[in-house]
Amino acid sequence: MPMRKFILVIFAFFISYNAFTQCTPDATLTHSGLFPNLLPDGKVGVAYNQTITFQFPTDTTISPFGSVHIDSIIIQSVTGFPASFTKDCNAVGCKYYGTSLRGCMKIAGTPAATDTGTKKLIIIIVAKLKFGGTPIPFPVTDSSLSFRIIPASVGLSRGQSPVYTFAVEQITPNPFTEKTVVTVSSPKIEKTTIAIRDILGKEVYTQEVTCKPGLNHFTIETEIFKAGYYLLSVSSSAGVITKKITKR
Repeated sequence: MPMRKFILVIFAFFISYNAFTQCTPDATLTHSGLFPNLLPDGKVGVAYNQTITFQFPTDTTISPFGSVHIDSIIIQSVTGFPASFTKDCNAVGCKYYGTSLRGCMKIAGTPAATDTGTKKLIIIIVAKLKFGGTPIPFPVTDSSLSFRIIPASVGLSRGQSPVYTFAVEQITPNPFTEKTVVTVSSPKIEKTTIAIRDILGKEVYTQEVTCKPGLNHFTIETEIFKAGYYLLSVSSSAGVITKKITKR
């Protein structure tokens, strides 16, 4: 094979390989967290491919230091998926810098018969926090993501996409200062009420929202709240879910 043609073949392979392995972050994600929380089912013998998007703030509050700047983020490790699976980030070494700490990783592989059951992902994230100008590593463990591997003889109950039930998936940040984001999963389009009460039962916030099928993110401005504990309730035709939240 002529050298020029050989180089072109290698170049084409390199481009196609990168197009296959790299993921694209969800551009609609505007708040901190890892999404989606509910990953689709996998099936024995069927190729699995899922993109996880993450967004981290550039500044956070850590007791007793107060507000600190996040210089960079590293996805140090991901465990919990089948041994045959791989992960690929859209940044070299899964390291993220700058003013927008957003990225994604793709987990992919073909489950074996021994992989059946629920898989909970354990993601270790190392944030470099700046104290006096010197970045100091601060490890955080996230175990909020999971999915199931079902036998080859069973139909995919959730197909290749998740089926959502009514749930409060995340409240982040919590504790909060100026605002927090409530993530509600819903199986259908429905009017939903978000209410917050103080420890004496007095309602300090209420908002009627419309949920769509899937994950819904609602931002609550909390500057006017006094520091302390509150109860956040989300109500729909499926019932009421109540979570404890904290204002710093």
